[in-house]
Amino acid sequence: MTKQLHTKKGTGKAIARLLGVSEHTVSDAIRGKIDTDTARKIRTMAIRNYGAIEIEI
Repeated sequence: MTKQLHTKKGTGKAIARLLGVSEHTVSDAIRGKIDTDTARKIRTMAIRNYGAIEIEI
């Protein structure tokens, strides 16, 4: 099983703009496809600031 985040529409775009990364990077981080320092920062920001919920697929 993989863990992903469920976010509201526009969250990825907002995080990408704030961190200066591509929306593709944010999408891969939220879907759990990458595990880098930046990806962990993206997931933490999504949960703490944007109300993302962790789900298992």
